Amino acid sequence: GVILIESMAQCGGAGVNRLRIANNVLWGLASIDNAQFLGIVEFGKTIKMIIKNVKISSRVIKQAGTAFCDEKVVAKATWMCARLNK
Repeated sequence: GVILIESMAQCGGAGVNRLRIANNVLWGLASIDNAQFLGIVEFGKTIKMIIKNVKISSRVIKQAGTAFCDEKVVAKATWMCARLNK
C-alpha cells in the first residue's frame, strides 16, 4: 500500500513538472491524508493512476489520487508536498 501512495505522489509530481509551473524546484512529501487501501495488487500487474491537482502554490502542492488494477480501485489518498529549496 505504501508503494502505491508513493507512486501516486511521484506521478503527481511528474505531472506538475510537465506543467512547467516551477523549474528546478525540489519537492518533498509532507503529509498523507485519507489513505484508503481497497485491494491487493499482485506482482507484475499494471496500475493505472488518476491524479488531481487540488492546490498548487509556490510553496505547497496538494493532490488527490486513485489507483486502479484490473479496473478496480485498489487505493485512494490525498497528500501534500512542500517545497524543499528556494
